[in-house]
Amino acid sequence: HHFSILMNADRRLAFVTACNIDGSRTKAVNREDKTVIDNPSLVELGVESISGSEASDAFRPDRRIDLGEQMTQEFYSSQNVPGFPVAKSKERIARMFQKGHITLRGDPAWGVDQEAVAAERDTFFYTNAAPQVGFFNQGSSLDHPGSKGKLRWRAVETYVLRNAYTTRGRVTVFAGPVFHQDDPPYRFESHVPLKFWKIALWSDQAGLRAIALLADQKPVLEVMPEAFGERAEAFDDPLEIARVSEFLSTVAEIEELT
Repeated sequence: HHFSILMNADRRLAFVTACNIDGSRTKAVNREDKTVIDNPSLVELGVESISGSEASDAFRPDRRIDLGEQMTQEFYSSQNVPGFPVAKSKERIARMFQKGHITLRGDPAWGVDQEAVAAERDTFFYTNAAPQVGFFNQGSSLDHPGSKGKLRWRAVETYVLRNAYTTRGRVTVFAGPVFHQDDPPYRFESHVPLKFWKIALWSDQAGLRAIALLADQKPVLEVMPEAFGERAEAFDDPLEIARVSEFLSTVAEIEELT
């Protein structure tokens, strides 16, 4: 619902996802019980901060493609994080690989309630996930906005939805990992992508607009697991750009990388 995925069977991850956002019809879908909130606040929408819940999100295999062509639960379970043996400690969770959404779960969640819930559920397939270390995937809390991950991928993915919602705009978002021959090896002869990109397109009175964002999880990947304010905001508002300034890229650069 409202998004599509093109898979890289060899890497068992998405090449690219494409999602349409209708900010005027966006709903907040509760992560646990799937209740729906109309006209949600930014906090209810989940674009201002995130807890550790994403580390334990229940993804499921996509039966439309072969199981050997997607990174399923065995790539994420029982990780050995050197120096952090306590399974449920926040420090360990922040350093382990989580199932990071490529298309943010809130992006396609718009329309009538049933439509929004179905779209949000569809983001919880392994075909829409990639291994991202916790500091990179979760970002930082509101009271420590610059701590460790500096919001990393979280800043990139929420930037688009926050702006689409507050401006009530329609946006098309393309996102995916950057595959490189030097990506570090991981389980079952897989490799972990270090960079992730996002391109958002929208139109205004000046015509077709775009912004390209590129984030790297290498700076917060200390050691490989396994021992290897609510107001209308514009995409080009200086304060909004400042939130993701370190991730600004160009469509040409991302095209060359991918």
